[in-house]
Amino acid sequence: MAEVEGPEEIGDRPGSGNSSIDHRTSHRDLLQWCGPGRAARLDAIVVPASRPAYSLVASMELATAVGARLVAMCSGNAEVRKVAGVAREVPDLRATVLDLSTYRGGWLDDFRTSAVAAAVPRHLGDLSLKRNLGLLLGAAAGWRSLLFLDDDIRDVRPELVLRATAGLAHFDIVGMVARSFPDNSVVCHANRLAGGSQGVFVSGSAAVLDPTKTLGFFPRVYNEDWLFFHDPLARGRLGATGTVRQLEYEPFADPQRAAAEEFGDILAEGLWTLRHLDLTDADANVGYWREFLQSRRVFIAAAAETLETQKLPGPVTTRALAALAAAERSRANIQAAQLEDYLRRWRDDLADWRELRTRFAQCQTLADGLAQLDLSGRAISIGEQNDCSLAEPVPAAEPAAEPAPVAELDALVCG
Repeated sequence: MAEVEGPEEIGDRPGSGNSSIDHRTSHRDLLQWCGPGRAARLDAIVVPASRPAYSLVASMELATAVGARLVAMCSGNAEVRKVAGVAREVPDLRATVLDLSTYRGGWLDDFRTSAVAAAVPRHLGDLSLKRNLGLLLGAAAGWRSLLFLDDDIRDVRPELVLRATAGLAHFDIVGMVARSFPDNSVVCHANRLAGGSQGVFVSGSAAVLDPTKTLGFFPRVYNEDWLFFHDPLARGRLGATGTVRQLEYEPFADPQRAAAEEFGDILAEGLWTLRHLDLTDADANVGYWREFLQSRRVFIAAAAETLETQKLPGPVTTRALAALAAAERSRANIQAAQLEDYLRRWRDDLADWRELRTRFAQCQTLADGLAQLDLSGRAISIGEQNDCSLAEPVPAAEPAAEPAPVAELDALVCG
C-alpha cells in the first residue's frame, strides 16, 4: 500500500475532494497524531469473535503481554467451549468468555436507527451488539482503558497498545490504522483497484478508549464505528497511532456486500465531509445530502469507467465492476430525506444510550454488569479461582506526548 498521499495525489480525478461537497478519498487531516509517550496500563481487551477459536490466540497473547483481562464475545464459528479451551492453554491469561450464540440483546433493537431497514447490513451480524456490550461492561467494571480488537487483526505490538492507552490523557479514543490489508468499503477497494488515491481511516477494529467516559454507541449500520467516533472527532479528541494488519479477504466476492454497505458508507463519508468544510450536523439537511448523493454517484461512475477503460484482464476486475454496479443501484434508491431522518433518529438514540450507560456506571464490578445484561449464565471465567471483577485502582497514566500537527502523520494513510 502506498505511503501518505501528497497534495498532488489528491483531487486529480472526479470525486477526490476538490469541490465543496465532493466525495473525498482521504480524511487524514481530520486526525490528530498521538505521538510517542510513556506507556500506560490497559485494563481490558474486548474481542467481538466470530472466527474459530484459534483466531483468538493473538489477542490472548497480547492480553497476557500487557496484563489486561480478555473479554471474548463468541458467536458464529467462535464456539465458546473451544475458545475457553484455547484460553486455558495460555499462561497467565485472565479471561471472560461469553456465549452470545443465542443472545439477542433486544434493547439494541429498540433503538430508532435499528428500524431503518436500508441501513442494516446483514454481513456485519452482531458486531454492533458485541461492541455495545463491551462499552456497558467496561462502564460497570470501572475500566479506565479498553481496547476493542477484532479477531481478524494481527501484528498488534504490546508497546503500541500501551502507547495508545497513554494517549487517553489527550484523546477520548486512540485508533490504530489497518494499512494492510486496507480496511475500506467495497467501493473504496474498487477505487483503489482503478488506480485512484485511497486512504484508510482508524476504525473500531483496533481502538483504545475509556469506557467510564460518556461516549456514543455503535448503531446497526455499516461504518458504525465512524458514528461512534463522530463526536470525539468533532471535538478534536480522536487520535491515531501506529499501524496493524487486517487478514486479507476478497472484497468483491459478493456484489450484495457493496449494496449493503452503501447507506452507511454514504452516511459516514458525508458526515466526515461536513468536518472538512467546518460545518455542523445542523447543516446536514436534505439539500446537503442531495448534493452529496450526486458526488457519490460521480465517484462510483469514475471508478467503473476507469476499470472498463483499462480493460484489465482477470476475474477481479469483473467482480469489482459488478460490485460497483450493485452499489450504484443501492445509492440510486437512497433518498436525501432518509439520511437526514437517520441522523435525527441517531441523535435521539444517543440520548437514550447515555441514560442506559449511566445505569451501568453505577455498578461496582464486571459481575454486576454481566448480571444486568443477563449474561452471568453465559460467562466462563479463565485464570482465577474467583471471578473477582472489581476494577483495581488504576495508577495515574504517564502523560502522553502532546498532539502533533497533521504534517507529522508521516506513517499513516488515512481516508
